[in-house]
Amino acid sequence: MPLPSTAEQGDRTKLGNIELVCTIGGSPPSWAIVPKQTEPSLDHVKAHAIRRVAEHADSLHSALIPDSAMVHARKLREAIEAIDNPAPTAEQYPLLSGMIATASKETFDDAAALVINRETVWSQTVPAIERVKAEAISAINVADTVESVSAVIANIKWPQ
Repeated sequence: MPLPSTAEQGDRTKLGNIELVCTIGGSPPSWAIVPKQTEPSLDHVKAHAIRRVAEHADSLHSALIPDSAMVHARKLREAIEAIDNPAPTAEQYPLLSGMIATASKETFDDAAALVINRETVWSQTVPAIERVKAEAISAINVADTVESVSAVIANIKWPQ
């Protein structure tokens, strides 16, 4: 079957089992192959969903404690020590000192309180985030259709 000799842009036709679309209308028209749309495999959908769940959990962790884990651990050690120090100095507590300069905290006690508060919130919230993440990944792994994977994602209730 020959291609049409005239066509409008956007017109579609088949040549055997290949679909073509007119990219430049007129006479003669210009044709392009329309790529076949294939549905992603269930394994691909599951892997993508698990990656999305893990990335979202990580973003929630980062929102709770914006520092890297090692920096936060060091700040926490400084905060605990600084609370009991009647005359803390920038040399003794360089990370808390940096917080005074950048986080609008006026004293070492203010900076230490912020770090300790973040730790308290983190220690209460992260286990809940990890529980939701594990339950979602488990449900995704046993899902037997793309629709059921989508339903798992849609019904995740992340802790606030």
